Amino acid sequence: MATFYQTQRDETYHIHEYADKIEKEGVHLFSKFRQMLNSYTLFHASFFLLALVELSIFSISIMNYTESIAFIITLASIVLTIFSYLILNYYFQGKKVEQFRELRANFLQSCKKHIVPSLTEEEIHLAIAKNSFQLAATLGQNRIYALSLPPFEFFKEFLLKSRFVFHFKDVLIMQELLIQLSLDEYIAVLRSEPTDLAIHTSLANVYMTLSKIYQRSPELASYISDTIFKKLELPEKIEIATKSAIEELKILDDLAPNDPWTHAQLASCFHGLERWDDELSEYEILANLRAKDKEIILRLGILYFKLGKTAKGLLSYESLRKIDAKYADHLLTHYHSLKLTT
Repeated sequence: MATFYQTQRDETYHIHEYADKIEKEGVHLFSKFRQMLNSYTLFHASFFLLALVELSIFSISIMNYTESIAFIITLASIVLTIFSYLILNYYFQGKKVEQFRELRANFLQSCKKHIVPSLTEEEIHLAIAKNSFQLAATLGQNRIYALSLPPFEFFKEFLLKSRFVFHFKDVLIMQELLIQLSLDEYIAVLRSEPTDLAIHTSLANVYMTLSKIYQRSPELASYISDTIFKKLELPEKIEIATKSAIEELKILDDLAPNDPWTHAQLASCFHGLERWDDELSEYEILANLRAKDKEIILRLGILYFKLGKTAKGLLSYESLRKIDAKYADHLLTHYHSLKLTT
């Protein structure tokens, strides 16, 4: 995500070398995490196949009217398999988070092993923070769920969806742990440089990205139901992350007032929280800063119509018509839809 406040820091060979080394440690973490997911997939698949075989034998024994002793043994083995699966699954679920924390701790420890005396404390924190943040973003991609199984290519889509459902929460937990590490490292720098615009921008970006991780994308909606979405408390987490981003953006606005990037991000955050009045205020500021920006005028006009400020909405239409007739026509459709619903 591009940021407006990007200060130029003098970077030496040692900084680049250190960044490359911890990037390799990040690749190692990614690989280890995938191995963990694969082992859990193997666990679920093994019990599924075993249960399938036992059910097949059970069905055959019923159809062939086999002896009652064989029938009882087969039925008992099915019950034992299901019971064993539930017990072991409960144990592994409780153990997962601790394993993920240990994986993160090992990553941090490995990063510290590459530190050289020429690096400052600030450079070390920033390098770890950036790499942790990038890792969290990488984990959200679909390839973390993919398996390399050429003979079973026709099962690929089924396996991908199954692993997504089984491991969505695991990936989310690991992303949270890595983002928390990134936040901790940025805050460590902030203690010595409390008014650094670049650090506050990075923190705002991290919080905004975190809120997007929690959001229910169209792909996620096809796999995860509304009930599970709410059970994971994702809507509450989105709100907390977005409010944290707003706090950082307001700090940026106080330190460097009237910057369009800051107000655009604030408007986006308020839009996510459905705080339309606050979003409108940000777009009014943006319209003053960038009077010729048709995207800003369009969104401003839509918000005016949405909030019942029709006269101001028509003034926005008048301004937009002088810049781009198509945008103006699009804005007018919101006025028409407003008239139809009243």
